[in-house]
Amino acid sequence: MAETKRERERSPVVLRERNERIVTARHAGTVARCLASRRVEALETPTMAAKKSPLVELFWRLHLRAYRMSGGRLGSKLMGLPVLLLTTKGRKSGEARTSPLMYLPRGKDFVVIASYLGQPKHPAWFLNLRANPVADVQLGTAHQRVRAREAEGSEREELWRTVVAKTPDYAEYQTRTSRRIPVVVLTPAAD
Repeated sequence: MAETKRERERSPVVLRERNERIVTARHAGTVARCLASRRVEALETPTMAAKKSPLVELFWRLHLRAYRMSGGRLGSKLMGLPVLLLTTKGRKSGEARTSPLMYLPRGKDFVVIASYLGQPKHPAWFLNLRANPVADVQLGTAHQRVRAREAEGSEREELWRTVVAKTPDYAEYQTRTSRRIPVVVLTPAAD
């Protein structure tokens, strides 16, 4: 028995896809308005765990530009966590690669999560740090040399619980992938 157009439009899959498009479109409008009004901090309210898409990639490119141009006055906090710019050396190209990342302050260290929105592979910045653990962190206009290490064992579990308590989206990202999401500690390097 063939289903009617109305039945197809009301199916759970179609409704879920339509709702995701609406939420994505609304979120895009919010991002654009906040960037235009210089109020990126308004994006702190979590809506739902993001999925990798051209819109999300555009947001992070715009965020990087806004952060750099404003010296960190714009985009210094998202979803309850502060944001830093991490510059790594490309493991293949050798070129500098900069990524805006939310982080958890821990004394003088910075804790970042290599979630990649729950994608099955690790983010490039994490792979770059594996190849060369020395990197640069920018907070506002200040730059600081850091050395990266992956947290393990009870330290990782404690940091993971703390980050998930602040931003529950990370728990959602873990459910999307079979890989164990790395927790990375960036420690200021002695010059």
